[in-house]
Amino acid sequence: MKKYNLFILSPNTTDEQVEETNQTVMELIKKNNGAVIMEEKLGKRKLSYPIKKVRHGFYLNYVLDLSNVNSEQLKKMWQELKQNINILRFEFSKYQENKITAKKERGVVIVSDFKKETDYSILQKNKKEAKISLDDLDKKLDDLLESESV
Repeated sequence: MKKYNLFILSPNTTDEQVEETNQTVMELIKKNNGAVIMEEKLGKRKLSYPIKKVRHGFYLNYVLDLSNVNSEQLKKMWQELKQNINILRFEFSKYQENKITAKKERGVVIVSDFKKETDYSILQKNKKEAKISLDDLDKKLDDLLESESV
């Protein structure tokens, strides 16, 4: 089974327009022998920069099974998505089942791909070892300053 993500940014503002775009995309996929495994409406958000003078967009995400789709049908789907005026941007990518997590640690966001539980335990152990008390820091600093003065 060939699984792919299809991520769409739509400039539509009303629920009816978004539903119309959703139905158009679903029909396009089914017409080209594809199947929709999952669809997800991510909601309306402000764009980081204007695209074609549009500042807000509605995000849609699909997980597709394209195992029955040949390259010609894929090209047709691509062209129809490009020509659709209700779609500002879209992206096809291979579907990855690994869960990616993000942790905020001391102002830095760490993105990790946890495949085993042991990876998480090692990360937690390293985090605990990194903590040093202020007294220990003072002692180490005094030792360094004394060794440099000699």
